[in-house]
Amino acid sequence: MEAELKAVIEEVFTDYKKYHSILFLGFLFLIALIAFIQQIILQRNVAKFNSRLKKAEIKFSKYHNLQVEAMGKLFELITNIHYSNMNLFQAREQNKRHEKLKSNLASWGNNLLKLHYFFNRKKILFPETISKAIETELDDLNKTRHVLLDHRSSLEEFEERYGGDLNSMYIQFENEIDNISKQIDHLKKTKEVERSIERINTLRNQIESEFRKLVN
Repeated sequence: MEAELKAVIEEVFTDYKKYHSILFLGFLFLIALIAFIQQIILQRNVAKFNSRLKKAEIKFSKYHNLQVEAMGKLFELITNIHYSNMNLFQAREQNKRHEKLKSNLASWGNNLLKLHYFFNRKKILFPETISKAIETELDDLNKTRHVLLDHRSSLEEFEERYGGDLNSMYIQFENEIDNISKQIDHLKKTKEVERSIERINTLRNQIESEFRKLVN
């Protein structure tokens, strides 16, 4: 009887061990399956993230290149006005002539218009600080442009009175240079021109600084 009881107990324990082993193996399989599925999901998510990141990098790269190009062009246009100022107000003797003064006045106005048109078309590409600075200065520079173009109109009216005869207008060469020099000095002392010379230099430095931040 005792032997039979031991046999039954051993059989029960054996069945229990088998069941426990099967259950344990099943549990391990389930954990492995879950880990495998998680790995697949993770890989897919990483792939999607990398794809989105690559697209974002491409978009940013295109925007960055457009911004760098626009800033470079903006600096060029501002510099053109800077040189127009130099041609007008730091003029060499050969520039102190009636026709040359008219040409330089017109060139100054045309360079400002080019800046105006370009800025309005590309404004979305510029940093907010640059956009605000340009918008503020364009208002003042337009006032300068009117002063310069009004003076050009007065030169044209002067021509009409003498039928375009420069010899009659200025009597002799030395008088033309002296007269034009006085006109340039008068223009240079107007508050609009004084401010434009100062602000153009400041803008050039500001744009150059922002440009270097973009490319470095």
